[in-house]
Amino acid sequence: FGSSCWLQPRALLCRPVPLPRKMAEAEVRKTTCADRIDFARRTFRTLGAIVGLLFALQGIMIFIGPAVGHEDDQLDTFWTTCQWVAEAVMCILLGLYCFVLEGQACTQRVSASLKRYAANRLGLALLYIWIGAYSMDGRIEAGGTEWKLLGHFTGILAWVVAVADLCLSCCAKRPQQANKAQDDAVADPEQPDLNAGDAPADSSPDKIGAGSPTASPANPFDEAADEMRGSRAA
Repeated sequence: FGSSCWLQPRALLCRPVPLPRKMAEAEVRKTTCADRIDFARRTFRTLGAIVGLLFALQGIMIFIGPAVGHEDDQLDTFWTTCQWVAEAVMCILLGLYCFVLEGQACTQRVSASLKRYAANRLGLALLYIWIGAYSMDGRIEAGGTEWKLLGHFTGILAWVVAVADLCLSCCAKRPQQANKAQDDAVADPEQPDLNAGDAPADSSPDKIGAGSPTASPANPFDEAADEMRGSRAA
């Protein structure tokens, strides 16, 4: 707020003048937009972590498929067994890797750097596009209708998160926002309590100047005069 003053015949009047309405509305829109972008980042990071866990679950289901009676599970030869193990391990490791990358995007080292954040988002977008295509069909289909629906759900969700990551890849946190907590801590340090544990000072006349390094020394002529008076009295 500023102030506007003018001189009238009888009195000097001052009144506050508010900021222009357009400037205030622009500040509100700026804050609202930043909050919405931050909410979108958190939302799609959470959905991406869910996609990773669901894809790892597909690998676990491929491992236990023969035990639960999956159809078309032919593990009669060494070659088919190797392919079955490799596919299950790939799904588990890739799903957990996506989960870890989503966790790294929450750290200040990645979220506050545009280069690192963009690389994180673009890399995950490519992974989610591949996961979505892979989950639409394959060995997971042999588990029945429920697992087929789960695979389709995982694939569609992976594609949605991939599109969102592509759109948000250039929306890293600003350094001012990332270091806001540190700036507040530096600007407002804790003040020590100077009165805690202090004993009241003794202000009596006998104590004033005692032990002070600047106290005046004794006069040597006074001692000589005392000796002379003592000798005369003797």
